[in-house]
Amino acid sequence: MNSTQLVVDREQVESASLQPGEVSGQFRPVPIAAAQARAKILIVDDEADIVMSLSKRLRFAGYEIAAAGDGEEATRVALRMQPDIIILDIGMPCGDGHVVADRVRANVNTMFAQIIFLTARVGETDRERALQAGAYGYLTKPFKPDELLRMIEGALADRQF
Repeated sequence: MNSTQLVVDREQVESASLQPGEVSGQFRPVPIAAAQARAKILIVDDEADIVMSLSKRLRFAGYEIAAAGDGEEATRVALRMQPDIIILDIGMPCGDGHVVADRVRANVNTMFAQIIFLTARVGETDRERALQAGAYGYLTKPFKPDELLRMIEGALADRQF
């Protein structure tokens, strides 16, 4: 999909009570960029400065944001929020990012969330483990915010429901 294609707003579909395959003239197409902008993103990092700066930037870009500071909180918030994207650090207390990714993938309500690891760990072992767990991407700190935004846009375009 590219940004010139259109989708139907999910809220319009849910409020119309249509049966599968039924069409109604009341729907207005929404640009994909606008549909993606309402996506839910969970930021998981034990560094408050990173959480605050990412939250601010992603809210400004139009995303719905939640945050968690450790592995246990991340799992609870992910199960409650059912995010479209999880930006996940590896080195955290109460369950590292790999443990969180495994928990997210094991739950039917969160298994399709796109995971982007954002970590200071540059070793190939962590990168390989993340990608084997189904991560969409792996960025190392320090990172370029525009690169993360492009990765988020790609993850939203590639997600499966």
